[in-house]
Amino acid sequence: MLVRVTAGLILAAGMGTRLRPLTEHVAKPLLPIGDRTVLAHVVAAMRACEVDPIAANAFFLADEVAQHAGALGLLVSREDELLGTAGGVRRAWPLLSREGVRPNLLVATGDVLTRTSFAQLLTHPTVDATLLVEPRACGEGNVGLDRDGFVVRLRNEPLRPGEVSGGFSLGVQCLAPSMWEHLPSKGCLVTDLYMPLIRNGARVLACETAAHWIDVGTLASYLAANLDWLDTRLSWVGVHAAISGTTLDQVVVGEGARLAPGAYRRCVVLPGARVKEPGENRVYWDDTFVDVVHA
Repeated sequence: MLVRVTAGLILAAGMGTRLRPLTEHVAKPLLPIGDRTVLAHVVAAMRACEVDPIAANAFFLADEVAQHAGALGLLVSREDELLGTAGGVRRAWPLLSREGVRPNLLVATGDVLTRTSFAQLLTHPTVDATLLVEPRACGEGNVGLDRDGFVVRLRNEPLRPGEVSGGFSLGVQCLAPSMWEHLPSKGCLVTDLYMPLIRNGARVLACETAAHWIDVGTLASYLAANLDWLDTRLSWVGVHAAISGTTLDQVVVGEGARLAPGAYRRCVVLPGARVKEPGENRVYWDDTFVDVVHA
């Protein structure tokens, strides 16, 4: 018997603390990667698999997140307090139900970009949940798997015997409708849902992928994600940006930005920024910038 995912949820409520000071005034899912926001990239990946409807949850800078999500055609699940990943799923899932029937749910964090297709999660054997996992050696990563590909360890805690390989969860998962009754109103998908259920016999399967992925969670990974998006292009410049007198080498320039003359290398210039000083390995916004270490 096969299970088909019919709805999607993007977890976009977090504070983005590791990306400060960028996220002091911009929600992490609304930061641009190349020509679109992080949220728009994840939406595109879901729509490529014909997932519908799709919702995003919102807490930090909720009005801005809701406005952008609405422009992308998403439903919005607002949270009055941070509910955690599990609580966010529980609150949003009924919003995605049709005629009282809760669908299978593809859940993705709003800060992980991957070149793998989510399609491999859309059809799979009947299990309680399926996690997208990058393969690692036994004992490595935050996931341990048995010989049949089922999760027997999460983080550093063995949940069942029989680990033969490790892996790293990408934060993308498919939940069967039966998981609804186990979701706490507030809490974490890993510690408050998967771990106790696996101990009690739940079947959580790993869907392995070796495709490139990146967690857009730190300044270094944010810059790296933009450079990765450039791929073979020397640079990308948004509409109405002023770059007269500049040389650009691996630079993403947002819409309406204005750059002082000079040489720029491995930089991201956010939309509307006013750059006073050229540089290397920097992220610019407004009229300031931050140097990025280990970009």
